[in-house]
Amino acid sequence: MNSKNIILPLARRSFTPLSRSLRIVARWQSQYAPARRRCLVGKPRSIDIAGQKRALSTTPRRRFADVEESLDPRLQYRESDEVDVCIVGGGPAGLSAAIRLKQLANEAGKEDFRVLLLEKAGQIGDHILSGNVIEPSAIDELLPDWLSEDNPSRFEHVTAATGDKMRFLTKNGSIPIPAPPQMNNHGNYIISLNQFCKWLGERAEEVGVEVYPGFAASEVLYKPLDGS
Repeated sequence: MNSKNIILPLARRSFTPLSRSLRIVARWQSQYAPARRRCLVGKPRSIDIAGQKRALSTTPRRRFADVEESLDPRLQYRESDEVDVCIVGGGPAGLSAAIRLKQLANEAGKEDFRVLLLEKAGQIGDHILSGNVIEPSAIDELLPDWLSEDNPSRFEHVTAATGDKMRFLTKNGSIPIPAPPQMNNHGNYIISLNQFCKWLGERAEEVGVEVYPGFAASEVLYKPLDGS
């Protein structure tokens, strides 16, 4: 008897007439749908993608700092350091000059003589990508053992120039012409400037040059009165 009293109300509640269900849905849409739409506009929705719940939201508006016309970057505090020589640019000329200056200082017993080199590239040689045919007289004076087999830090990426040819290019071919004597590369070497500058940077640090890649110099700061 008790089971019938429980089952009958459940059956009546399950088999609700369709017209009554439609009235309930229509009443709910008219009362709560506008509020629900307002909530969806202000609150990010979420969807399920491959079992992952991800929120859908819009990118926030960018906010920029206020520009102060009175702000002068030159008047702001900056870190400073005092050196004896500062060389800007880590190319072959700058590195060779830094090495020679530090060699002279070490030979004179002035190990505390500071030579600093700045290079805007992230690493020495990154901004020099070309090939080159080098005439070795200057590098022979600077680093006499740069190609010596007994030197463990010798420059290995080098190829001797064995011949010269010049040709006049036409639309469909080329015509051989005699090479001027000034363009004779006998005794020269074919190198990559990228590899050569990296090697020079390592030799510069060995003699005590302070090499700082990743620093770009914009201008020279000096006192107008005495030029210091």
